[in-house]
Amino acid sequence: MDPSKLELLLEQQMKLIQMLADAKLTSNSQPSSSNPITTAPSV
Repeated sequence: MDPSKLELLLEQQMKLIQMLADAKLTSNSQPSSSNPITTAPSV
């Protein structure tokens, strides 16, 4: 497999993981009322 392609894939995954982690952090530290994005109940 092409190393450069692999690097791109890895970078995309890292960004995705970071975004997910950030979203989790913000939804956990802030009340859902102040965060309009996370209005759905977390089940």
